[in-house]
Amino acid sequence: MKGLTPAFLAALMFFLHGCGGSSSTTTPPVSTPGNTQPTELEGSWRKACSPADPLDPDTHYDIITLTFVGDEFFSDIENYDDSGCTIPLAISPNPTASGTFVLGDLITATDGTEAREIDTHIDTYDGAPFIIDDYVIYRIDADTLYLADESGSYDGSIPQLRPQTLDYTRPYIRQ
Repeated sequence: MKGLTPAFLAALMFFLHGCGGSSSTTTPPVSTPGNTQPTELEGSWRKACSPADPLDPDTHYDIITLTFVGDEFFSDIENYDDSGCTIPLAISPNPTASGTFVLGDLITATDGTEAREIDTHIDTYDGAPFIIDDYVIYRIDADTLYLADESGSYDGSIPQLRPQTLDYTRPYIRQ
């Protein structure tokens, strides 16, 4: 299915969403399930129009909005045929997903910057039950959110395969 690219799944599995903090150099409280307190992710984040899978020459383009509220996240992905994101993709229009997340420890990413672990649990995809867990990292720098690079063998599918590298090519901007 064209809509389930690695970048799409990364977006789904990652808060795919948030606002309300500043920089990852601050130390927000580690969250726990059922937490309704805001985290540094609180609010909405948006990734500009870009290739859904930069490694695939036949890829489509997307705009992703991630929203975080308490310990819940929501993603909205707008898919397009063109690089200007003006022609909607007919076969996979605008998938949505939601779930919960838990923030973990601060770590040092492979580039030497500070990042934070995040475990996500997607339970709804396009209004239907959908179960997927993801174990990744993120970094916030001012109003820019960077997610983990899940393109290698460290794909975040289990905690032992949590990526330690950030993807700086597809940032999300706080809205």
